[in-house]
Amino acid sequence: MTIRNHLAAAAIVVVLASLATLYLLLPAHTWSAATLGSVLAVSLSLGSLIYLPSAFAPAAKTEAARLAGVGPMGVTTVLTVVLSASALLASILNFPSVAWTLLVLALASLVVGILLTNVARKIVDDVQIVQQKDDRYRAWTNALNQVTLALSDDTLKARCNKIAEELRYAPSARAIDATGEASLVSTAISALQASAEQGDAADIASKLNRLQAVVLSHSSTLIALRSHA
Repeated sequence: MTIRNHLAAAAIVVVLASLATLYLLLPAHTWSAATLGSVLAVSLSLGSLIYLPSAFAPAAKTEAARLAGVGPMGVTTVLTVVLSASALLASILNFPSVAWTLLVLALASLVVGILLTNVARKIVDDVQIVQQKDDRYRAWTNALNQVTLALSDDTLKARCNKIAEELRYAPSARAIDATGEASLVSTAISALQASAEQGDAADIASKLNRLQAVVLSHSSTLIALRSHA
């Protein structure tokens, strides 16, 4: 049984317990249509206070978006409980019109709160995805370090190590930036790895020249993108 199912079961227990408690506590002469509606609203809103945050969490794509929805959803459910309880008090004091008005506001606040929570989560998801940092630098550096270890020629080792150092300390970029040039870098590194395994010094030197060229192109593209940002 998942955590979400446990929370759903807990919410059902809270709703049923609230209904039973209010039924036993409220005097018979206070019951009316407005009272019944208010009792149902209070019980359901108490249940939603437990269940709703977990119900909408899976809709978010990132952890930041899930956390961003906790606040709005918490405020929404608490406000719904307060409005429902106020409606119940109004119905007990024999102000049915006030009670129905508060119930309408409680329902409206719940719907609006859910919609705004979804919007907030979507905005955070979009920002997180667009701003996601390019993790290929680490993969490129690790691959070049492995190539350096496989090389026997000191000159080639130095060149390969220099490129790895440049990539290690290069300014971070977003994963969506210069994707074409990044693909060329990945291809050039793969080709270099294949040459390193064969041990052909001339071919390795040629692949290093190619790698330097595409790394420079990648860096130039990133600089151009930043200058137009």
